[in-house]
Amino acid sequence: MGSPISWLNAEGYNLCGNGELHMKSEMFNRAWLPILVVTMALPFTLRALSGRVEIGGDHGQHTGLDQLAAAINALPAKTVIYDYSLDWELVYYLGDGSSVRPVFQPSPQAMARAVCGQDGYSYLAASQAESLPWLEPLRRRGGYIETLLDGPFLLYRLTCSF
Repeated sequence: MGSPISWLNAEGYNLCGNGELHMKSEMFNRAWLPILVVTMALPFTLRALSGRVEIGGDHGQHTGLDQLAAAINALPAKTVIYDYSLDWELVYYLGDGSSVRPVFQPSPQAMARAVCGQDGYSYLAASQAESLPWLEPLRRRGGYIETLLDGPFLLYRLTCSF
C-alpha cells in the first residue's frame, strides 16, 4: 500500500511543507477555472460581436429599412405610402410618432388603380427585389415614377398621367 504520503498524493491530495493538506483538484479549479471559461467563451463572443451568430436576428434582410423609414418620415403629414410586403417591419421603423399612413395593396394592379384614382402624388415603399413588378402596371397606364431613395429598400413617388 505504500507510505501515507504516497497514498495521499495518489488520492489527489498534496502535503505541503508546513504540514497542511490541500486537494490538488481544488487548487486547479481555483487557478484555472476562470481561464478555462474565458478561453472557451472567447470564440463564440467574437463571432457574436461581429454578427456571425446563426441564432436570432434578421441576417441582414432588413438592412436599409431604417433609411427608408427616415425618408418616409420626412414626407408631408398624412402622406399615403403603399406597400405589399414590408408590413409591420416598416411600421416599427417608422415609429409611434410617424405622421404618414402606410396602406397595404394586394396586387400591383390594385396599386396602379389607387394611384390613378387620386390627385397628387402617391408613394411606394418596396424592397429592391420586388419593386419592378409593382411598377409595371403603372408604367403601362402612362404613370410617372420617380425614385426618391435607392438601396436595398426603395421609395418611389408615383403619379398617373390622366
